[in-house]
Amino acid sequence: MSYLDDSVKTLKYNGVEAKVENVQDGKYPVWAYQHMYTKGEPNETVKAFLDYMLSDEVQQKDVVELGYIPVSGMKVKRDAEGNITQ
Repeated sequence: MSYLDDSVKTLKYNGVEAKVENVQDGKYPVWAYQHMYTKGEPNETVKAFLDYMLSDEVQQKDVVELGYIPVSGMKVKRDAEGNITQ
């Protein structure tokens, strides 16, 4: 969604429009989480960075300004096997 503007025509997927609301509700199935991994439990510095990245400051301001959907905006979850749950 972050790349969409007036120069890009979106496609419906099984009749569902590519809109933020449809992604959040799980109706539009083409989406993915961004991931951050650690090798084992994070140390204090890495944990502070991860907490910062999930903070309202980043999620509600920076993430939205860049055109992405914040984690808190998703109403569905996708597991490692691709199963979506409410």
